[in-house]
Amino acid sequence: MYHWISDTLTGKAQVKTKASSEMLIRRRLSTLKPLIEEYQLELKVILITPGCNLADALTRVPQKWLRMANGQEQPSQEVCSAAADSLSAEQIAQVHHTTGHCGVKRTLYFVRKVNPSVSRKEVQRIIVWLLRLARLQSYRFFVS
Repeated sequence: MYHWISDTLTGKAQVKTKASSEMLIRRRLSTLKPLIEEYQLELKVILITPGCNLADALTRVPQKWLRMANGQEQPSQEVCSAAADSLSAEQIAQVHHTTGHCGVKRTLYFVRKVNPSVSRKEVQRIIVWLLRLARLQSYRFFVS
């Protein structure tokens, strides 16, 4: 990143990456020079080594977690755990019923207040199933 920015500002070399988004990187870097000229900014680009970068400590996963995940070392105690619990079809149907049978969009809104990881397809599947069930029950009512 340091070299990309310094090369863009000095015009010494063209930015080249092996990334699939090279054009996006170039476009974003090319906005720097006009901004600096327009607002008459003085920009000093310095290289911060990983040892001095405070953001690295906050964003990187500790190596001991990676060793445990790869199976090289067994943890003596739990380091981190997470659980994901999806709502059951009955719970989604209950939310749909209590919110007044408002359709997929509105039911999804209320279901995601309970569990943000529920997908639209899942809610849609359950509502379609409920509609079929309601039609079947109304048919049985008229037939008998």
